[in-house]
Amino acid sequence: MFLQKPTDSMLQEYILRQGEILIGEHLRCKSEKILHDKNHVEISFDQLTTRPFETVQYIYEKLDLTSNDEGIARSLKDECSKLKGYKRNKFDNIKLGIELTRTIQTRWRSHFIGYGYDLDRKLQCKKL
Repeated sequence: MFLQKPTDSMLQEYILRQGEILIGEHLRCKSEKILHDKNHVEISFDQLTTRPFETVQYIYEKLDLTSNDEGIARSLKDECSKLKGYKRNKFDNIKLGIELTRTIQTRWRSHFIGYGYDLDRKLQCKKL
């Protein structure tokens, strides 16, 4: 992605710009009905990690991919059972600085609004 060793600010700009492009394109496709109920489903990470089998079943149903094949359901249940005890990584000791948090909120504002996030929430960041 880079021909030289990138600086932290170059990496930060790259990530911010990629977010603008990718999330913006996703929201555009939704608004133009390119993505709709027959070819698109949104789930939360929490849904997938707390109820993986039910969530994948929901995805299959929403996209009309259901099958009477018991082998598929059994394989899915087997895979989901392997996830029991899964614990998310915790990064409690890592917080974004106020300046970076504000930059993200400013540059990705329309994306946050498009996904229904509350922008008036108190900033959860550490002071640098």
